[in-house]
Amino acid sequence: MTLSMRWLAVIATLCWAALATSVWAQSSSAGPDFEQWQTIAQRAEGAIDAGRASNAVFEAVRAELARYREAFEEATEINSDRVVTLQSQIAALGALPESGEEPPEIASRREQLNRQLQVARAPILAAEEAFNQADGLIREIDRILAERRVNDLTSRGPSPLNLALWPPAYDHLASAWSSVIGEFQRGLRNDAQRQQFRDNLPLTIILLAIGTLLIVRSRRWVVRVVSSLRRFGGSGAGVWSFLSSLGWIIFPVIGLMFVVGGFFSTGLIGLRGTRLLESAPMWGAVFLTLRWLCDRLFAKNDDVALMPFSSEQRAELRFYGLFLAALYVVNDIQTTLMDLSNSPDTDRLVVAFPIILAVAFVLFRLGQMLVKGPKSEEDDVDAAPSGFHKLLKLFGQASILVAIACPAMAVFGYTKLASAILFPTSQSLALFG
Repeated sequence: MTLSMRWLAVIATLCWAALATSVWAQSSSAGPDFEQWQTIAQRAEGAIDAGRASNAVFEAVRAELARYREAFEEATEINSDRVVTLQSQIAALGALPESGEEPPEIASRREQLNRQLQVARAPILAAEEAFNQADGLIREIDRILAERRVNDLTSRGPSPLNLALWPPAYDHLASAWSSVIGEFQRGLRNDAQRQQFRDNLPLTIILLAIGTLLIVRSRRWVVRVVSSLRRFGGSGAGVWSFLSSLGWIIFPVIGLMFVVGGFFSTGLIGLRGTRLLESAPMWGAVFLTLRWLCDRLFAKNDDVALMPFSSEQRAELRFYGLFLAALYVVNDIQTTLMDLSNSPDTDRLVVAFPIILAVAFVLFRLGQMLVKGPKSEEDDVDAAPSGFHKLLKLFGQASILVAIACPAMAVFGYTKLASAILFPTSQSLALFG
């Protein structure tokens, strides 16, 4: 998609969101506005029939349809109590005689109650019809998006073994990083931004100092707390120890937030730098969570480790776990940079290939270790129950198969499909571990 087409898609999405928001604000206080709903529904039907709208536009349309569907579902409860009351009143009059003739007073009252029931049920029937229409449109959009995802995953691109594709791909990656640095440098040359930097310098130093302290020192503090709780003992010591160990994730992430706040306080960060910095705490949380998981499952201390591997195996598993976490973060950083430079799909596929190879290597080694199974320190024989060992072996064999197949897919141009299989598989294996 060209840059102009991307802008058209963004503008279309914003226009749709603006229309939908204004309509929703007017209708939310007094129930669904059925006239406005027909306008929304007709435009959605037109977009579905044409099938040319971008995924972003379809997702925006779907989100608005979902809000209306929820409102219509709530509207089906309007007058529900009144409907129940009228139905009970009609039932109290008894069944209509087979002859169709009944006393005039009863007939008149039955007719009056039936008219009231029709009036009371009118908004319910309208809401049910609109609900079904909205639900059907949402299912049609879901089908279109699902078909597009399948087509996108199974589409064949260029092979990353074509070395002619590598220089422009990494040029785009480098230019994206240079643009982030360039924004910072232009801010330094701008008088107003430079003055803001000077004015906020004390705040910047404080935020950076607090953040750095939490990142560097919080792990030691948590280790001390956990060690103290273990020495203290008692029935709740294990629970408190586990909860305290979560500080290995929480406090460094809070520290990253302080550091990001410190950079923002300088006033020198541009739009591209903002995109990167806003993602930094999330990247830190991913890395720290996987490190925490490895430390819990494959701890150095035999008494604390949750998985029955030998100390040598646990050390290797910790290393591969950290390596895998770093690869996830690097892959996401690369993806963000490629987004910033509006890089074409060809460049994205080339840049992703080394990450795919590295993740596949880690997955292959983890699969080998699972197939081999846990070993005891004394006699180097299987230490786990046979059923557990068979389950580990099954996971290991599947991991090896994926680790071999995905790079092969990428070599033949199916890089998106390879990524869609490889990364979820490695994540599932990490969580299983």
